[in-house]
Amino acid sequence: MEDMKAVYKLNEEKLDFNLKVLKERKLVNEGTIKSLTLKQRRSRDTLSKAKKRFEDQSKEFKKKNIKLTEDYKEFTRKFKELQEKFKRFEKSDQIRFNEIWQMNDQEVKQLIRKIVDADKVIHTQ
Repeated sequence: MEDMKAVYKLNEEKLDFNLKVLKERKLVNEGTIKSLTLKQRRSRDTLSKAKKRFEDQSKEFKKKNIKLTEDYKEFTRKFKELQEKFKRFEKSDQIRFNEIWQMNDQEVKQLIRKIVDADKVIHTQ
């Protein structure tokens, strides 16, 4: 009977010890759960802020892209108009040059005829 009481007492002490260890583990686990919950909350906040910032920047970049595309189209249109004007002016200048060239050519031919006639008159006299 004494042996049974001793075994009973030993088991009771083991159970008390295990209960204390479990209570301490429970406290540690509760603290870990609180810190992980807090960390999870902060991570969610950070994620939501990052998503919001991404969406805002995405909208801003889309607007900027649209504006730059419109500017590009406008510059391209103006460049084509400028090329057309340049071609028209070039053609006009070429026509004017040819007209002046022909006019001067005719004048030169008349002067050459006068010189040849004057030369004939000088040689005949």
